[in-house]
Amino acid sequence: MRRKIFLLCLLLPVITFAQPNIQWRPIKEAIINYSAFMQKLPAGNKIPIVLPSRIMLINQKKVYAYFEQPDDNHYIISFDSTENCHGAKYCNQGSIQAKLAANPQVYYDMQNKELTKRILLNDARPGYFTPSHAMADYWPAMMVWRNDNILYSLSWRLPSTQRNVQETLMREMANDVM
Repeated sequence: MRRKIFLLCLLLPVITFAQPNIQWRPIKEAIINYSAFMQKLPAGNKIPIVLPSRIMLINQKKVYAYFEQPDDNHYIISFDSTENCHGAKYCNQGSIQAKLAANPQVYYDMQNKELTKRILLNDARPGYFTPSHAMADYWPAMMVWRNDNILYSLSWRLPSTQRNVQETLMREMANDVM
C-alpha cells in the first residue's frame, strides 16, 4: 500500500504558481524607447500631457510607449510589451488617456452589480476605481479622475485578481500622475 501511495505521489504533477514580481521603476528606466517617445510628444497641446514619474513593471519586463491623438480633445499614451503594438489589447500593458469635457463611466457586472467605486485620491480629489473584469471582453483595472474640465483615465493589466490589491496599486499610480 505504501508503495502505491509513493508511486502515486511521484506521478501526480506538482503545480506551483509563481507570484508575479511587481516593481516600481522610474519612467525613464521602464520605457525602452523613452527618448524617441518624449521627442514625439506635441508641444503646446490643448490638453496637458501627464505622465507618472514611475510605472509598474511586472516580472521586470520593460515597456514601449506610444502616443496617439485621435483629435484635439483626446490623447492616449499606451505602454506596450512590443514595439509596434500601438495599444492593441493583446500586447498592451496599460494606458493613460485624457479627454476634454468627458465624464466618468460607471461599470456593472453581469448581475447588474456596480463594479465602479468612488474613492479619494491624495489631494482629496474624487477618483473612480473599476477592478479588472471579464464581460464580453477582458477589461483591465482602471482609475479615472477629473482635473478641471479634463477626464484622466489610467488602465493597467495587473497580475492580482484581488480587488483591494488592484485598488491600492491603481491609486498609487494615479496619485503619481496627478
